[in-house]
Amino acid sequence: MASISSNGKNRYLIRVYINGKQTKLYGFTNKREAERTGDKIEMLIAAQKTGETPPDLAVWTSRLADSDSELYDKLASYGLVEARKEKRTLTQLFEKHHASRRDVVKGTHESYHRVEINLCEYFGADCDVESITFDRADAYAAWLRETPLNRRKTGGEPYSTATANKRINLTKQIFHYAKKIGWVKENPFQFLRGGSSVNPDRWEYVDAEIVETVINTSYLPKWRTIIALGRFAGVRGSSELYGLTWDNVMWSGENEPGSLIINAEKNKRHGRKSRTVPMHPTVERELATLFEKSSEKEPHVFPGMKKRMNFVTMTQKQISAAGVPLWPNPWYNLRKSFCCDLMETGIDPAVYEAITDHSYAIAMKHYQIPHTKRLQTGYEKVFESWGLKSRCENLPETVENPSKHESYSPSEWGLKKGLVGGLKGVLSMISYDSALSRLISQVPEFSGQTPKRKPSRGDTPEGLVAGTGFEPAASRL
Repeated sequence: MASISSNGKNRYLIRVYINGKQTKLYGFTNKREAERTGDKIEMLIAAQKTGETPPDLAVWTSRLADSDSELYDKLASYGLVEARKEKRTLTQLFEKHHASRRDVVKGTHESYHRVEINLCEYFGADCDVESITFDRADAYAAWLRETPLNRRKTGGEPYSTATANKRINLTKQIFHYAKKIGWVKENPFQFLRGGSSVNPDRWEYVDAEIVETVINTSYLPKWRTIIALGRFAGVRGSSELYGLTWDNVMWSGENEPGSLIINAEKNKRHGRKSRTVPMHPTVERELATLFEKSSEKEPHVFPGMKKRMNFVTMTQKQISAAGVPLWPNPWYNLRKSFCCDLMETGIDPAVYEAITDHSYAIAMKHYQIPHTKRLQTGYEKVFESWGLKSRCENLPETVENPSKHESYSPSEWGLKKGLVGGLKGVLSMISYDSALSRLISQVPEFSGQTPKRKPSRGDTPEGLVAGTGFEPAASRL
């Protein structure tokens, strides 16, 4: 039987025998509260002997864990209640996940951070990860797809299907990690279907003539060069340009095409540190102009450029200044158009991978834009097979979903399904120089010789004058 006694100054303590030993529990300021607590402890001792816990007693212990954690932990030390499980919140999960993924670049961590913002907004930053059930995960997915982006306004647009799908897929990855480290027994998001993260509504092939117009209209040499590199060299962004030096520029010579060595920041963890890209005449022309105006002591092509910069806003301004209609996703579609042109040359897939720094399978999924000229050629072949002749006028600008409408010959389909896995091994056995030579032999614009390597800054890019109409200054070129 628990007894209550006072230790002065309106303080009370409980004396109770637990496991045959007298135990004192201090810290009660109200005698009636101490008496009720003593009665509950006596009930816990009886339940420990019988092995049956009354429902009202179970409710009391669960509330005690939140209201008086110190007393609860003391009772747990005597074996009267189960020890409290350490609460692991969403914030703690993302901190631990971030620390474990040192192999990914900053942009990937930013993608994970956006997922954290969405989860914390819906569940709360202090939400216990074990409290997220399958039903709550389903409700979160519906909320993510339907809730407007701007929460302060009504009638706003929600995330695009591709964006919502991608974030759900990343959420599944993070909770798979939580399961692996033992924070959850089951991944509550494992049965959600993320779907494709490809958004064909933002795809558009950007014709080279349009980009030439934008470049020729701009009065900023730096941005003329950046846009040229995006459309005719397929650079991803500032992560590949901030470290570009003049030593990476292989100027063209007599019967020798030029090339660029681009640091591939994104795929360093896969062992691909750089790639060699054939230099388009427009790129060489703009680089020559920039080289003319650069300092003798400056090794970088774009001094002062940060590793993480957003090119979208300035690209939009250059497009608007040229009076050209703005195409969707202005920067990203420059690289997509370059990759699309490269694939249409029919080059070897291994060479394609060496130049673009992504796999052929990724190219088939993300970089195939069946623009008007390509559709016209394909449709004309279909009509010819039927014995008809047609100019195929009034064709749509693009196909709604290239992945559904793309056609393959048996050899191409076999290459995509059967050989893509072996291309990485092939790529590892060939050098970038040999890959570039094979490309040059297949593309009509380039001759069949490998460009020069590592010219000094004082070297004159021979053939540049004839090819572009620029007169190099004697002091620099």
